[in-house]
Amino acid sequence: MDGRTWTAALLLAGGLNTAGIAPADSASLREVYAATSAAVVTVFTREVIVLVDETPRIAKVEHEAAGVIISTDGDLLTAAHLVETADRIAVKLRDGRVLPARVVASEPAADIALLRLEELPEAVAVARLGDSDRMEVGDDIFIIGAPHGVERYLSVGRLSARSRPDQVGADLTLGEFFATDAHISAGVSGGPMFNTEGEIIGIATHLLGQEQAGPRVGFGVTSNAARRLLLEQRSFWGGFRGRWLTGLLAQAFNVPRQRGLLVERIAKNAHSPAALLGLRAGTLAARIGGVELVAGGDIILAIQGVSLEEEDGYPKARERLASLGTGDTVTMEIVREGEIVQLSAAIPAPE
Repeated sequence: MDGRTWTAALLLAGGLNTAGIAPADSASLREVYAATSAAVVTVFTREVIVLVDETPRIAKVEHEAAGVIISTDGDLLTAAHLVETADRIAVKLRDGRVLPARVVASEPAADIALLRLEELPEAVAVARLGDSDRMEVGDDIFIIGAPHGVERYLSVGRLSARSRPDQVGADLTLGEFFATDAHISAGVSGGPMFNTEGEIIGIATHLLGQEQAGPRVGFGVTSNAARRLLLEQRSFWGGFRGRWLTGLLAQAFNVPRQRGLLVERIAKNAHSPAALLGLRAGTLAARIGGVELVAGGDIILAIQGVSLEEEDGYPKARERLASLGTGDTVTMEIVREGEIVQLSAAIPAPE
């Protein structure tokens, strides 16, 4: 199949840009879509958060995005920002079944997470992980997601660039990202990016730019980064979202060291290490020095005996966490209400 002669004239894709693409291979795209879309799922999350806006308040929020099943064990890939602090995760399969799921590995620094279905259906469609290093700028790709609740929405485009993490988001420091002109929006996040052979070569995560300022650019973390961080290294899921406190922010919070990690949200469920440790999330929306944050939560100083004050402290701590198994102990040193407190909890066995 010559991917460069694809057509985007699929009615399933709705509103795709067809300029410059020959109609001869529309059947090929239909075939690849039919072969891959059954493995794409809709991911539903629910969590309680403190909203930081004109009227700060605690609210229950629900999100809907996408994911893709990659193994017959019920493992699936999605974006970390969708599930990192979710209290509840559910996955809707193509046949309409809705099953509970949990996070088994996550790397927020690359915005990629691995989930596992807690109930394994008798037959489950699986998509193949491809080799993203084989992709070149200009190659045709397609993404399947669920924008605005439209399940298995097909978006066609090209690989527009290879990007470093810092070119995509300030909080991203690991992995490699593909830029694409294919449609990416909130509901497409977590959706698989396929090559013309029907292999996953990325997971959609981010969208940059303002509509009124010109074309917006979509990004997806590469499949090889996902494989390395989640399947080979098993990046540890902490079950919390934090904000670094340095300089004036560290002084404002009376952090006893040069740097600390303020806990803003935690996942409150039976699998969450943050909940098992007894970490406390923020409860008060605040603006300090022009920075909007959620205050009142614990401030982490050290993880597994590694001080976060060190320049490479956080990566070192995550390496130690990734080596832990069932029954091993997670430890943290935190500041709570002005006092230094030691927390510890054993990693439970999967249910």
